[in-house]
Amino acid sequence: MAVTGRTTGFSRLMLLALVALPPLHGVASAQVACGAVITRSVTLHADVGPCSGDGLVVVADRVRVNLNGHRVFGTAAQGTSAGIRLLDVRRVTLMN
Repeated sequence: MAVTGRTTGFSRLMLLALVALPPLHGVASAQVACGAVITRSVTLHADVGPCSGDGLVVVADRVRVNLNGHRVFGTAAQGTSAGIRLLDVRRVTLMN
């Protein structure tokens, strides 16, 4: 069977479907800032901070936060803020 440069209607449809898909596993790739509310998996591409309040707030189950070698940090003032706050969630994975 020879392979040609021609595409069928089905292969064009599959190509369009692949282009239209969201990032793999719903991983966000946008820049994340202090106080970001995390509703799906995210990979950091820069440090987050210094934050005067919570660094990140995870509000969804089954989320993966990949720090990707970066850090989430606050100001020198001590208080009740968290670097990564988990609000009533289950099965959250934090990775570095």
